[in-house]
Amino acid sequence: MLENNEKLRTKIITGVFIGAFVFLLFILLGDINLIIETISKIHPIYLLATIVISFLGYYLRFLKWSYLLNTVGIHVPQRDSFNIYWIGRAMSITPGKVGELIKIHSLKKLNKTELSKSSPVILSEWITDLFGILLIMSLGITLFSFGVVLFFTVFLGLTITLFILQRPKLSISIIEFLCKVKWVEKRKESIIQFYGNTQDLFKFKPLAISILLSALAWLTDCISLYIFTKSLGLDLSLLHNLFIFSFGTLAGAVSMLPGGMGVSEISMTGLFLSFGVEKSLAISLTLLIRVITLWLGVAIGIIVFFKKKTKYI
Repeated sequence: MLENNEKLRTKIITGVFIGAFVFLLFILLGDINLIIETISKIHPIYLLATIVISFLGYYLRFLKWSYLLNTVGIHVPQRDSFNIYWIGRAMSITPGKVGELIKIHSLKKLNKTELSKSSPVILSEWITDLFGILLIMSLGITLFSFGVVLFFTVFLGLTITLFILQRPKLSISIIEFLCKVKWVEKRKESIIQFYGNTQDLFKFKPLAISILLSALAWLTDCISLYIFTKSLGLDLSLLHNLFIFSFGTLAGAVSMLPGGMGVSEISMTGLFLSFGVEKSLAISLTLLIRVITLWLGVAIGIIVFFKKKTKYI
C-alpha cells in the first residue's frame, strides 16, 4: 500500500510540474507584464462569480458520479463518495485521465466493491463526458469553420463504441475473438463480468441523464470563460466562448496528455487569436480559465488525497 501511495504521489507531482511548465511557457510566449496587467483588470466580483460557477460544475459532476454508482447498485455513504470524487479530480492530470481509476480502488478498499462492477462507472463517465462536450461544441460547429474533422471523428468513434456496447451478442463475439490473445484469455471471466456490468449504464435513461449532467457541467465552464471575456470588454458572444472552450477541451482530451495540458491551451489561444483577440490577452484568458476549470479542482483533490489517503488508498 505504501508503494501505491508513492506511485500516486509521483503521478500527482509529475502532473503539477507539467502544468507549471505549460503555464511558464505560455507566459514567456506572451508579454508577462501585459498578462499581469490584463488579469489585474478583472474585477474581484467577476473572479468570485467564476469560482462559484465552477463549483456548480464540480457539483454537477459529483451528482453524475453518485447517479452512476446507484445505477450499478454501489451504495456508498455520501461523505465517502464525495471524498473519493475529489481524489479522482486530483488524478485528472494523469495521461488520458487514467489516474481516475483510483476511484474504483478506493471503493474496493472502502466496501470491497469488485473492480469489474465499479470500473464500468469510470468508462461511462469518460464516454458521457465526451458526448457532453460534443453537445456543447455542436452549438458552434455550424457557424465556425474550425474543428469539423475533430468533432465528427470523435462523434463517430463514440457512436460505434456505444453501438457495440449496447449489443451483447456482438460484444461477446468480439471478446471471444480477442481471447485468441493469451493475455486476454486469462482475464476472460473478468472482462465478461465487466461488460455485463456496463449494461445498466448504457441504457437510454442513464445514458441521457449522464450526458445531460456532463453537458451542464461543461456549460458552467463555458459561462466562466464568457464572464472573463466580457469583464475585459471583448466583443465575443456566448456562442464564441462555448466553441472556444469545447474545442480546446475536446482537443486536449483526444491528445491523451495529462489534463490535455499544452494541447488545450494552444487550441484555445489559437481560437482567440483567430477571432481577433490580441496575443497577450488571448494567453491571459486561456490561463485564467484553465486555473478555474482544471487546477482549482486538482488543488482541492490533492488536499483531499493527502488528508484522506489512509482511508481510501
